[in-house]
Amino acid sequence: MAKSAGGIFVNHPVYCLADALISPLGSTTADNWSAMEAGRCAIEEHEGIWGFPSPFLGGRISDAQLPQREAWASLTRFERLSVWAAETALAESGINPSDPQVVFVIATTKGNIDLIDPEQPHHYAKERVFLWKSAQIISEYFNNPNRPIVVSQACISGVSALLTGMGVLQQPEYKYAVVLGADVLSRFTFSGFHCLQALAPERCRPFDAKRQGLNLGEAAACMVLTKTPPSSGAPIALTYGTTTNDACHLSAPSRTGEGLYRALMKALERLGHLPDFVNLHGTATLFNDQMESVALGRAGLSQVPVTAFKGYFGHTLGAAGLLDAVMSVRCMQEEVLLPVMGFETLGTEPLCVQYRIEKRELHSCLKTASGFGGCNAVLVMEKMAS
Repeated sequence: MAKSAGGIFVNHPVYCLADALISPLGSTTADNWSAMEAGRCAIEEHEGIWGFPSPFLGGRISDAQLPQREAWASLTRFERLSVWAAETALAESGINPSDPQVVFVIATTKGNIDLIDPEQPHHYAKERVFLWKSAQIISEYFNNPNRPIVVSQACISGVSALLTGMGVLQQPEYKYAVVLGADVLSRFTFSGFHCLQALAPERCRPFDAKRQGLNLGEAAACMVLTKTPPSSGAPIALTYGTTTNDACHLSAPSRTGEGLYRALMKALERLGHLPDFVNLHGTATLFNDQMESVALGRAGLSQVPVTAFKGYFGHTLGAAGLLDAVMSVRCMQEEVLLPVMGFETLGTEPLCVQYRIEKRELHSCLKTASGFGGCNAVLVMEKMAS
């Protein structure tokens, strides 16, 4: 694999062959796109779940939306969503997942963490809570002969998994990478973010002056990567990726945006020009949104349109980076920028927040992510000539 300091250079373009997104807004990428164009939001009030004394806001996939299949009988909720997303993307791709040239890369922050809840009895073996075990079960479901790769790197897990897939495809023995990202809502996750006082009492408002925090959500996203460009259309290629760590704080970002700034500068050096838009992490917390605006300003990107999708879905943790990448690819394909839901008045350093739906030519995108522990990631996506 050819490497640069902190980044992955691809020796040839790595293409997005197919994708899938499952969320409360829809069971396919197209369904979710239509819902977003219509201004629909997955974040709703829930009560009577996990014994919480008061209602909470979140994006939750209903049991009615989740198909009941005999082959899924032994799978957990997390594993079912992961398999469902992978099946959908693989059906579109036309590839055989049991081919030795296919490798699975699975991103998640919590996996089956809900299995540790003593008030939620289950029949699963104790080892099912380990991420490697879930990944093994998912890849074996598709009869894939290779050992799956697990990426669990806080909230940049989804983007890091895509970078891992890009790296794997630099090896001659692999032709396809099935990159999955999923997380489900649980008492554990909600309790953790509640203790951090990061949850908003209303629908989240990324980059807005009145933002009060994030909403959690659940989703499963998948992107099938390949070395071979699709036979028709203008394919989207993943051309570069990099990660950094500012080592600032366990749960708070650097006030100067140092880690994200350095990752952005590496990506811009590779791209060679300003991108047509940047898709930001955009959690709607006070510190994250401010940090991102500072980093973009330092990198000379404050006038480039920025999008963020957590106002539609909530923060889907390990699925977030893949969800954002899938929908950013769709933005490039449709040549449409979607507004940042919940945004009205800028509450950060200068930033060109997309506030309305807009049709325009889109040839390149930087997808960023930032997470606990000071980790940051930037992915470069470009529309290639057909």
